[in-house]
Amino acid sequence: MWKEREIKVVNNSKKQGNCLRADGGGHLWFGNDNGLFRYSMADDAYSASYVDGVFRVSGLCIDRQGLLWIASDGRGCWLRVRMTRRRGLLSAGAVRR
Repeated sequence: MWKEREIKVVNNSKKQGNCLRADGGGHLWFGNDNGLFRYSMADDAYSASYVDGVFRVSGLCIDRQGLLWIASDGRGCWLRVRMTRRRGLLSAGAVRR
C-alpha cells in the first residue's frame, strides 16, 4: 500500500517532456522536443542535451546491457552506451536478433 499519498515536485526547470527512463546509476533520462537530457537526482541538475542539434526525442528504452535506445521524430534511432557521451545514428539493418 502506498503510504504517502502526495506527489512532490523535484525539479521544475523543464516544462515539457515526451519520455522518461531511470537508469541504474541514479539518473533520469528525459526526452523532449529540444533533445535528450540527463537529470542527476544527487545534484538536482539537468545536463546539456546529449544529442547534436535540436530535435524531438519521442521514446527511450534501457536494455538489459544498460544501453540507452533513443527514438526521435525524423532523425532516426540512436544508441547511447551507458556512462559515456558516445552515441551514434543506427542505419537500416544495424540491429539483428
